[in-house]
Amino acid sequence: MFVKSEDKESHIYDSCIEESMSIRICKLFLLFFATSMLGWIVETLYGVTYVGFTDRGLLVMPICPIYGVAFVIIKLILKTPETSYWNSLSCKINSNKTKFKYYISQIITYVLYFICATILTTLIELIIGLIIEKYCGVRLWDYTNMKYNLFGFVTPRFSIYWGLMATLFMTFVYPKLKEKVDTISYISLKKITSLILIILVIDITFSFGYMIKYGEHFILFKDFKLI
Repeated sequence: MFVKSEDKESHIYDSCIEESMSIRICKLFLLFFATSMLGWIVETLYGVTYVGFTDRGLLVMPICPIYGVAFVIIKLILKTPETSYWNSLSCKINSNKTKFKYYISQIITYVLYFICATILTTLIELIIGLIIEKYCGVRLWDYTNMKYNLFGFVTPRFSIYWGLMATLFMTFVYPKLKEKVDTISYISLKKITSLILIILVIDITFSFGYMIKYGEHFILFKDFKLI
């Protein structure tokens, strides 16, 4: 009887761990999708401002997955500026610091975070650009006319933009998004993420198949013009 009871408790414990991991993955996926949508909005607004309305997304859905991918990698490696390695280290070293030292340590934390975010987003942009061009024959963005570009996929100007955007996003936007996602019940979370995942897989299959076959990405509103 004792062994069975112990096995039962162990099973319940393992189930709790699995459920907890499942919840974290669902929340991370939902945040990935939300960030991808925000990225599509940013890209669209940028396009409208400088070149007119264009389909800035890789997929049919109004999302830019590269933003979501960058968010996930930054979230897992750097976390947020407040929970980053440098901020935690600074708090331990300067436990009795003055206000002046506190502000200096915060500036150093955010500068280091910005530098690392810039490096990560630049690598992500370069790797994804090279992969899509190699296997799909499509160049989704081109910086060849800009100074100091690398293969036409990355350039210092946009690298600084991405680093700054990532730092601001993880400081101000991500905490608010996380609060909203945390209010969703586990059952609803599973249903929402399952539905989005199914649609996303269908979209990815169609969009990449189209690119490989026709050498260009599918544009839903090819002739759409803003009045």
